[in-house]
Amino acid sequence: MADRRATTRVHALALDAGSSSVRAALYDEQGTPVPDTLCQVDTDLTMRHGGVAVIDAEAMRLALEQAIDGTLSSGAAQGLEIAVVGMTTFWHSLVALDGQGRPLTPVLSWADTRSEPDANVLRERLDDDAIHQRTGCILHPSYLPAKLHWLRRDEPELFARSATFVSFAQYCTGIWLGTLASSVSMASGSGIFNGKTCEWDAELSELLGVRPDQLGEILTDPELLPPVQPAYASRWPALKHVPWRAPIGDGVASNIGAGCIGADRLALMVGTSGALRRCEPARLDERIPPGLWRYRLDRAYTVPGGALSNGGSVYAWLQETLRLPSGAECEAELARREPGQHGLVVLPFFVGERSLGWVGDATAMISGLKQHTTPLDIFHAAIEAVTYRFAALVNALSRGDETIVTTGGGLRNSPAWLQMLADAFGRPIVSSAVEESSARGAALVALRDAGIVNRTHLRNAPLSQVYEPRPAFHERHLDGLWRQQSFYDREVGQQGVNLLARQTR
Repeated sequence: MADRRATTRVHALALDAGSSSVRAALYDEQGTPVPDTLCQVDTDLTMRHGGVAVIDAEAMRLALEQAIDGTLSSGAAQGLEIAVVGMTTFWHSLVALDGQGRPLTPVLSWADTRSEPDANVLRERLDDDAIHQRTGCILHPSYLPAKLHWLRRDEPELFARSATFVSFAQYCTGIWLGTLASSVSMASGSGIFNGKTCEWDAELSELLGVRPDQLGEILTDPELLPPVQPAYASRWPALKHVPWRAPIGDGVASNIGAGCIGADRLALMVGTSGALRRCEPARLDERIPPGLWRYRLDRAYTVPGGALSNGGSVYAWLQETLRLPSGAECEAELARREPGQHGLVVLPFFVGERSLGWVGDATAMISGLKQHTTPLDIFHAAIEAVTYRFAALVNALSRGDETIVTTGGGLRNSPAWLQMLADAFGRPIVSSAVEESSARGAALVALRDAGIVNRTHLRNAPLSQVYEPRPAFHERHLDGLWRQQSFYDREVGQQGVNLLARQTR
């Protein structure tokens, strides 16, 4: 595809809504951020006992509007032509709306595990392997089927009053643009989307008591949405006539932002959560391996991979709970230690488990604690434990010769953790030089689908340092991985059959 505009430089407004903050920024046709246009607003993910993990839908939308205000009003944005808006947000979320598009529930996030019993019910009533192969998703509380089943069971009156059941992205576009239509990308991460036909799954919709029209229309290529409605056109005049690319999942946006498109590249992301993903031309004839999922960028590209509910959040929790030294001191401690010297084995399931076992109500466990164990021992062991979950993902997803590119704020300031990952994998990894890979990816996909750049731009991304594995450390990490798996088999087991918390509740 030739560039549509050869002489006038145009830009994309990129919106990135995460569970801890929302961001807006301008990007040019090369995916380069316009300096001084990034605006970030913190948001509040509420986590409580019992598996609650929610965000106030309206508050988060208003935070995103504040970020848009900040970017468009910045001095650096004045006089720049915005040709398209791209948006990305967390892949798995549910908001029930009334007939006027007002939220009846908060945003039920991927981390909300209250529907774990409902996932178990669905697994008993359905052929879970057939569902997995058809939807690309596991029957698990992260996804819509379990959440909808739980909502219908737990709050039947609210469920009956709900006109639509949508993602946070659809809720926003409904307010701003007047449409609840969904991109293929966002639908593919819902667990109720047939990835082979690109339609809402008929069997699941009927069982859950929702009509396909209550989930929103699924767009066809190029998945462009109309400009903002009049009330927002007066607030954001620079966007008055600008089309929006339908929002995409933050995972695939991160892949694109880091240049990881094609079968020869894997993106390893550590943010609040963590994931390992490949974005490649659709291979729908291949079976999805157990424990992995397969989402989409669009109708042409699939996104196989696996996810951890516990990534950088483990680091943050340890820092706060154990009252650890400064980040620099913890980094130095990681760098000087040898694998396993803490004498501990950790299962880092502070927010349940996704890949590879998908035990939603699994809990974190530590084995080997002694009187001489220090907070830094626990910190080291827990970071190693997360690393081993990533190593298991690499073993399950990799075809053996890909370049592994790391992204996300959880790794950017920790060369010691990056080296640990290379040692545990036994293969080189390279860190991305892109600071906001999800926002950059949303901008590039929007520019592509608006006909402004071609798809080769999606592979162009700056890289940073290469980390080579140390063979002696790799051998010791293999032993650590084996010990963690043995601990998992004993204390959790397949589908959580050995889980003490489940047996005693």
